[in-house]
Amino acid sequence: VFDACRAVWPKERPMSVRISATDWVEGGTTADDAVQFAKAFKAHGCDLINVSTGQTDATEKPVYGRMFQAPFSEQIRIEADIPTLVAGNIFDWDQVNTIVGAGRSDLVALARTHLYNPYFTQQAAAYYGVQDIVWPDQYMSAKFAAFRQYERSRSQMEELREQAKPNNQDGHTGSSMLNKVSEWEMKGAAVGAAAGSREEAAE
Repeated sequence: VFDACRAVWPKERPMSVRISATDWVEGGTTADDAVQFAKAFKAHGCDLINVSTGQTDATEKPVYGRMFQAPFSEQIRIEADIPTLVAGNIFDWDQVNTIVGAGRSDLVALARTHLYNPYFTQQAAAYYGVQDIVWPDQYMSAKFAAFRQYERSRSQMEELREQAKPNNQDGHTGSSMLNKVSEWEMKGAAVGAAAGSREEAAE
């Protein structure tokens, strides 16, 4: 099937395959099997593996958690030497940057994150100070407000994280300071979402 698709798809355009890296059941597909699948697809001209897990057996017992599919993506990326895309319980831009920056995946897909927060990408760009991203013309005033807000939030976050570092020989960190960091993270996301909602209501 892949060969037939690859034969008619332009060579200069990438083609990916989504695989289930584990069935989450005894005797099912394992991560090592997935590496072999990826190698086979690569040999036939696949450019990228979209790494998923499960959804193949009613008796599966998946182990969920933050970024839970990233380890499978990393193994395939390294051992099969092919670019990967990963999704699954990835909800904030720090997680995206951690995955890509650590070499666990080349791309990160966000579905539910964009469903409940359609402005996620704009907010992330504002947080990191990235100007060259498209904003709808009617939202330009919100763009400037978002950049000001997230610049302040970023400074406050960096200051709090610095203060939260271990400051004694025992390596103890004040729990109240760590709670402050989490509080600012939640506020930052809430403010951004609220700003988007106000702009939408104004329309």
